[in-house]
Amino acid sequence: MKKLLYSNGCSFTFGMEILGDNDVTLENKQFAYSAEIGKLLNIDHVCNKSYCGATNEFIFRKTIENLLEIEASGLNPKDVFVIIGWTSICRAELNAINWTMDAAIKGDSKLTNIKPSDIPAFVTSFGAVIDEFSQFGTRFVSPMRQNFFQLNDKTSNFTDHVIDFLVEYVWEDSLEYEKWFVQQEALKSFLNLRGYDFLMFNATGKFNLDGFNSWTKNLMKTFDYKSYIDPINFSMYDWVNEFYPNEIMEAKHPNKKAHQKFAEYLHQYIIENTLITNYEYC
Repeated sequence: MKKLLYSNGCSFTFGMEILGDNDVTLENKQFAYSAEIGKLLNIDHVCNKSYCGATNEFIFRKTIENLLEIEASGLNPKDVFVIIGWTSICRAELNAINWTMDAAIKGDSKLTNIKPSDIPAFVTSFGAVIDEFSQFGTRFVSPMRQNFFQLNDKTSNFTDHVIDFLVEYVWEDSLEYEKWFVQQEALKSFLNLRGYDFLMFNATGKFNLDGFNSWTKNLMKTFDYKSYIDPINFSMYDWVNEFYPNEIMEAKHPNKKAHQKFAEYLHQYIIENTLITNYEYC
């Protein structure tokens, strides 16, 4: 019997909007698919480390960091089941501390007499404070995500120029797919070598095989389609949109019912593919 279910991903794994349109409060995690799978697998403890807007690079490195911390606490990897919901390509994570300081001091290079209340918060288009800034001092940027400063009751959009730069000089599909391929293969190797049972899938959308470069296309022939549900033909969003199209909220995230049904689907997939070793399935 597993003692812990660990999950990581973006807003889909977070459970954004389960509690209402555009809701990003932490309470959503209590009803996300990972919590439901925990119940179905009789795993008492679920650790959901996902963040809304997370990048694949963030998911990759934080999963390794989190699992090493879990091991250091004394838990054996064989007692943990890992679920990773990879997100879309063309997302970035940027250092945000200097931006907020610069805005707070309005051009003054001296950081004296700056109170925490003077440092602007990063907020969403609907006013929720951004977790990755408060936790890590970073900021997730994507074409679909609005980015704002909020200071002294004044809100301003600041990242149009950042997105323009990323689109022009950084984001290119074949390179982004190549980075994803290396990250998920490296994470698979980490999990296998340390003895974790796991499942991965795409959360936000299917990947476009035509966008892969020749190197990645060739390596996809060796892809493990058992521990990672086919990324070219499957995603959580597409599955929900096909079978439960009326259970999608305003910002395109699944509601509570859709998370429950998706958890049932993943549970059946885990059983059929025997993804948990030495487990007596009910």
